[in-house]
Amino acid sequence: MSTAPKDTDSAKRAQQDANSMGMNEDDEREARERAEKTGEPQRDALGNEDGAS
Repeated sequence: MSTAPKDTDSAKRAQQDANSMGMNEDDEREARERAEKTGEPQRDALGNEDGAS
């Protein structure tokens, strides 16, 4: 039986890193739902579109 991706050490570390950066799974889900409802792209705390550099 294989391990579910969210149960691996690597996935746990990645989630901990994301949480420490201020965006957790709940925040990400809410942002996606808000973007789907409004049609606006996801933005970070500075107002940049998600993925913009």
